[in-house]
Amino acid sequence: MTALVQLTIDKDIAIITINNPPVNALEEIADRYLYALINEGARILEEGYALRASDIDVLYLNGYGFPAHRGGPMWYATMPAASSKCMSECVSFNVSMGRAGNQHRC
Repeated sequence: MTALVQLTIDKDIAIITINNPPVNALEEIADRYLYALINEGARILEEGYALRASDIDVLYLNGYGFPAHRGGPMWYATMPAASSKCMSECVSFNVSMGRAGNQHRC
C-alpha cells in the first residue's frame, strides 16, 4: 500500500471516529462525569462542608437536577458492586491524566 493511500485511509478513520464515537467511549464519558461528582463529594465530606453523603445527594438531586431514579452519586459509590469499580476507575483516570500521585477516594 502506498503512503498516499494509507494517509487517506487514516484521515477517513479519524473523521469517522470523531463523528461516531464507539459506544464504549460514550459510556466512559458518562462514567468520568459520575466519578468526578463522587470525587468532589468525597472532598466535600473530608473538608467537613457536609455531615453525611446523603446531604450531598440531596444537593445533587434538588439543586443540580441529578436524575432521582439513579439515587445520587454518593449513593452509587456506596453500592458494593460500584465501589470497587469506582475506586479502580478513579485511579486509572487519574493515571491517564498524569495525576497518579493525586488520586482521591471515590
